[in-house]
Amino acid sequence: MVRAKGNTNVKKALPNSSGGYQSEDGKAETPMVCFVGVSGSGKTTLLEIVVKGLKSEGYRVATIKHCHDDFDIDRPGKDSWRLAQAGSDIIAVSSPHRVAVIEHVDAEPALSQFETLFRGKVDIILVEGNKNSRVPKIVVLNHQQTQEPLRYSGEILATITPSYSSSGVPQFDPDDIDCIMKLLIGRIPFKQVCSSVSA
Repeated sequence: MVRAKGNTNVKKALPNSSGGYQSEDGKAETPMVCFVGVSGSGKTTLLEIVVKGLKSEGYRVATIKHCHDDFDIDRPGKDSWRLAQAGSDIIAVSSPHRVAVIEHVDAEPALSQFETLFRGKVDIILVEGNKNSRVPKIVVLNHQQTQEPLRYSGEILATITPSYSSSGVPQFDPDDIDCIMKLLIGRIPFKQVCSSVSA
């Protein structure tokens, strides 16, 4: 399989049956997978390794961190913070290499809104948390858990556990990174590189 890196001109084929689906405009939607589990189960550590692995293979990755409580990425005293304190409803901070948008919302956006925002910019979206969504999930278990996947809605793709789980779904050890990567890559539509490969 040929993968695109950087800003290569890429044409995506229709997504495969296990990975994506069509949006209303006929474009392939970006596959999304939630990594769920109790606090301290190793979700963030696993995601770090998986993201590095996908990037090393040339895939573009977005990550979403679900927070149960409010959070603030701004710092008191900074210009953007002062503008927020003055009453701005949306603050955008822009530089030649990064853009951040801080918006006050009345309700948490649905994951589908992030998919629309990221479509065409990344090949896969990985979410930490969001256990109540209908998005397919990988459940990260610790030694004491065996029935954890039964608590979650939506499709359970696999469990990640250092010990046997009786959950009845595919199971990987946390060190089986290659297998976890294959599971995720299998959900990414095939990419045909148009401009960077000579015949």
